[in-house]
Amino acid sequence: MSYGNAEPHPRPPALPHPALPHPALPPLPALDSGSHDGRPDGGAPPRSRAGDHGALRRLRRTYRRQRRVTTVLALGYFTAFLVLSANEPDLMARPLPGGLPLGVVLALSHVPVTWLAVLLYELTARRYVDPLARRIERHASWGSAPGRGPGR
Repeated sequence: MSYGNAEPHPRPPALPHPALPHPALPPLPALDSGSHDGRPDGGAPPRSRAGDHGALRRLRRTYRRQRRVTTVLALGYFTAFLVLSANEPDLMARPLPGGLPLGVVLALSHVPVTWLAVLLYELTARRYVDPLARRIERHASWGSAPGRGPGR
Protein backbone atom coordinates (compact mmCIF):
# COMPACT_ATOMS: atom_id res chain seq x y z
CA MET A 1 0.00 0.00 0.00
CA SER A 2 1.45 3.29 -1.02
CA TYR A 3 0.34 6.58 0.39
CA GLY A 4 2.58 8.70 -1.76
CA ASN A 5 0.32 8.49 -4.82
CA ALA A 6 -2.89 9.38 -3.00
CA GLU A 7 -4.58 12.56 -4.09
CA PRO A 8 -4.62 15.32 -1.50
CA HIS A 9 -7.94 16.26 0.01
CA PRO A 10 -9.58 19.19 -1.75
CA ARG A 11 -9.34 22.45 0.17
CA PRO A 12 -12.60 23.87 1.47
CA PRO A 13 -13.61 27.17 -0.10
CA ALA A 14 -12.14 30.16 1.65
CA LEU A 15 -14.48 32.08 3.90
CA PRO A 16 -14.67 35.81 3.40
CA HIS A 17 -12.72 37.93 5.83
CA PRO A 18 -15.05 39.19 8.61
CA ALA A 19 -14.11 42.80 7.93
CA LEU A 20 -14.98 42.53 4.24
CA PRO A 21 -18.59 42.63 3.06
CA HIS A 22 -20.12 39.30 2.16
CA PRO A 23 -20.36 38.98 -1.63
CA ALA A 24 -23.96 37.74 -1.57
CA LEU A 25 -25.28 40.34 0.88
CA PRO A 26 -25.56 44.08 0.33
CA PRO A 27 -23.48 46.17 2.73
CA LEU A 28 -25.25 47.52 5.78
CA PRO A 29 -25.83 51.26 5.94
CA ALA A 30 -23.55 53.14 8.27
CA LEU A 31 -25.06 54.10 11.60
CA ASP A 32 -22.89 57.18 11.86
CA SER A 33 -25.06 60.10 10.82
CA GLY A 34 -22.00 62.31 10.33
CA SER A 35 -20.83 60.54 7.17
CA HIS A 36 -21.70 62.22 3.91
CA ASP A 37 -22.92 59.88 1.19
CA GLY A 38 -24.02 62.43 -1.38
CA ARG A 39 -27.48 63.12 0.00
CA PRO A 40 -28.46 66.77 0.23
CA ASP A 41 -29.13 66.46 3.96
CA GLY A 42 -25.47 65.70 4.69
CA GLY A 43 -25.88 61.95 5.13
CA ALA A 44 -28.35 62.08 7.99
CA PRO A 45 -30.48 58.96 8.22
CA PRO A 46 -34.01 59.30 6.87
CA ARG A 47 -36.42 60.61 9.47
CA SER A 48 -39.22 58.35 10.55
CA ARG A 49 -42.76 59.54 10.87
CA ALA A 50 -43.48 61.59 13.96
CA GLY A 51 -44.59 59.49 16.89
CA ASP A 52 -43.16 56.15 15.74
CA HIS A 53 -40.46 56.07 18.39
CA GLY A 54 -42.80 57.41 21.07
CA ALA A 55 -45.31 54.67 20.29
CA LEU A 56 -42.60 52.02 20.53
CA ARG A 57 -41.44 53.43 23.85
CA ARG A 58 -45.03 53.48 25.13
CA LEU A 59 -45.51 49.85 23.99
CA ARG A 60 -42.28 48.76 25.68
CA ARG A 61 -43.19 50.63 28.90
CA THR A 62 -46.72 49.14 28.96
CA TYR A 63 -45.46 45.63 28.32
CA ARG A 64 -42.77 45.99 31.00
CA ARG A 65 -45.37 47.20 33.55
CA GLN A 66 -47.64 44.30 32.63
CA ARG A 67 -44.85 41.74 33.15
CA ARG A 68 -43.81 43.27 36.47
CA VAL A 69 -47.32 43.38 37.95
CA THR A 70 -48.16 39.79 37.07
CA THR A 71 -44.74 38.50 38.16
CA VAL A 72 -44.96 40.31 41.49
CA LEU A 73 -48.46 38.91 42.01
CA ALA A 74 -47.52 35.27 41.38
CA LEU A 75 -43.99 35.20 42.81
CA GLY A 76 -44.81 37.62 45.61
CA TYR A 77 -47.57 35.35 46.87
CA PHE A 78 -45.29 32.31 46.73
CA THR A 79 -42.47 34.18 48.50
CA ALA A 80 -44.83 35.42 51.21
CA PHE A 81 -46.01 31.84 51.74
CA LEU A 82 -42.41 30.60 52.09
CA VAL A 83 -41.46 33.42 54.47
CA LEU A 84 -44.51 32.79 56.65
CA SER A 85 -43.86 29.05 56.65
CA ALA A 86 -40.25 29.52 57.76
CA ASN A 87 -40.68 32.39 60.22
CA GLU A 88 -44.21 32.00 61.61
CA PRO A 89 -44.93 28.28 62.08
CA ASP A 90 -47.42 28.98 64.87
CA LEU A 91 -49.44 31.28 62.60
CA MET A 92 -49.39 28.76 59.75
CA ALA A 93 -50.54 25.98 62.13
CA ARG A 94 -53.46 28.03 63.49
CA PRO A 95 -56.75 26.40 62.44
CA LEU A 96 -59.28 28.43 60.49
CA PRO A 97 -63.06 28.24 61.10
CA GLY A 98 -63.36 25.26 58.68
CA GLY A 99 -60.81 23.27 60.66
CA LEU A 100 -57.96 23.47 58.14
CA PRO A 101 -54.72 25.14 59.21
CA LEU A 102 -53.90 28.49 57.62
CA GLY A 103 -50.76 27.04 55.99
CA VAL A 104 -52.74 24.37 54.15
CA VAL A 105 -55.29 26.91 52.91
CA LEU A 106 -52.53 29.21 51.68
CA ALA A 107 -50.74 26.30 49.99
CA LEU A 108 -53.91 25.16 48.24
CA SER A 109 -54.58 28.68 47.01
CA HIS A 110 -51.33 28.78 44.98
CA VAL A 111 -53.04 27.46 41.86
CA PRO A 112 -55.91 29.98 41.93
CA VAL A 113 -53.46 32.85 42.53
CA THR A 114 -51.35 31.68 39.58
CA TRP A 115 -54.45 31.50 37.37
CA LEU A 116 -55.41 34.98 38.57
CA ALA A 117 -51.98 36.25 37.48
CA VAL A 118 -52.41 34.62 34.05
CA LEU A 119 -55.90 36.10 33.72
CA LEU A 120 -54.62 39.54 34.71
CA TYR A 121 -51.82 39.20 32.15
CA GLU A 122 -54.28 38.28 29.39
CA LEU A 123 -56.71 41.07 30.25
CA THR A 124 -54.04 43.75 30.36
CA ALA A 125 -52.50 42.44 27.14
CA ARG A 126 -55.82 42.67 25.32
CA ARG A 127 -56.70 46.07 26.76
CA TYR A 128 -53.36 47.92 26.67
CA VAL A 129 -50.55 46.08 24.88
CA ASP A 130 -52.30 44.59 21.84
CA PRO A 131 -53.97 47.84 20.67
CA LEU A 132 -50.62 49.65 20.85
CA ALA A 133 -48.90 46.87 18.92
CA ARG A 134 -51.65 46.87 16.25
CA ARG A 135 -51.41 50.65 15.91
CA ILE A 136 -47.63 50.46 15.45
CA GLU A 137 -47.99 47.62 12.96
CA ARG A 138 -50.60 49.56 10.96
CA HIS A 139 -48.37 52.62 10.69
CA ALA A 140 -45.10 50.79 10.08
CA SER A 141 -43.60 50.82 6.64
CA TRP A 142 -42.27 47.37 5.89
CA GLY A 143 -40.51 48.30 2.67
CA SER A 144 -41.88 45.45 0.55
CA ALA A 145 -45.35 45.99 -0.84
CA PRO A 146 -47.92 48.37 0.61
CA GLY A 147 -50.01 46.67 3.24
CA ARG A 148 -47.70 43.66 3.42
CA GLY A 149 -45.72 42.88 6.52
CA PRO A 150 -43.12 40.20 7.12
CA GLY A 151 -44.38 36.70 6.49
CA ARG A 152 -47.60 37.76 4.81
